[in-house]
Amino acid sequence: MDPSELERRPTSLGGYGSIVPYHAPATYDPIYGDEGVRVDLPTEGYESADQILNRLTRAADKLDLDTDPGRLYYSAQCQDFSWYGSGIEDLREDLPSSWKLSQTLQKTLEERHGTELGIHRPCFVILAPIRYGIFWTVLRGFKNSDEDGEGYETVYDTQAGVLMENPVLSWPALEELVESDGPIPLVTTEVEAVSLRGEDRPLEEVIPVNHDRTGDADILAAKNVYESQKTEASEQMHEAVERTARLSYRIKGGTIGFEKEREFRAEGMSLLRPEGITLGGWPVVMGSPFCRAISDE
Repeated sequence: MDPSELERRPTSLGGYGSIVPYHAPATYDPIYGDEGVRVDLPTEGYESADQILNRLTRAADKLDLDTDPGRLYYSAQCQDFSWYGSGIEDLREDLPSSWKLSQTLQKTLEERHGTELGIHRPCFVILAPIRYGIFWTVLRGFKNSDEDGEGYETVYDTQAGVLMENPVLSWPALEELVESDGPIPLVTTEVEAVSLRGEDRPLEEVIPVNHDRTGDADILAAKNVYESQKTEASEQMHEAVERTARLSYRIKGGTIGFEKEREFRAEGMSLLRPEGITLGGWPVVMGSPFCRAISDE
């Protein structure tokens, strides 16, 4: 087992339908109610990694989408496990090699946890803040064999769009991406919002995160402490929380480098589940968990 793999890419047991950690600045506020607005962007169906990255780059130019580490977040979900990443450059590395990377992480996690884990197919949920909401992309991975059948290219069944609190009736840059001659085609989407309490519980099984890769020194990975909490949330939301064994947490407080902390304690986690955004039928649940650093100073 290579422990550095778990530092380089925070991982979790629980694959399809588990929580997608999202630590970017809040550009979608659920206080506006249980309905949001979705704008779906045109895609080519099965797309290469370059096509997906080009769409993100174009959205960065047109919609002020922030693709930097610590702003753009993604969850790569396999059948029984997931890993998390941040920033378009890491995504550029992970998308074309997701099958081989999944097999490496599968072996590492099986050795660590003493259990068999299925891959099935690597899928991605990509989230990033834009001016009026969240830019999202959902990908289901496939192998596109070459002519002689000896090699393959990884391609993705792609959906992408924008999630906003309220309709923005005039946004010329978005109209360009939608390729619409008329008004932007807005879709009303139910958005479930839930807040869970950390109840000041100590985080367990904390593993350092490679901050050179994530670009964010205020993130750590630890066991999910919210699994047993009961709320009035939907069954889909409960299942997403229960399926997620580990999370990445944003840290409040602490010293530079977190070298003097004796423990970290869980605070709240806000969750969003847009009804109209799914991954092969699995709900997309965005989670923003926090913890606080406890030191002797």
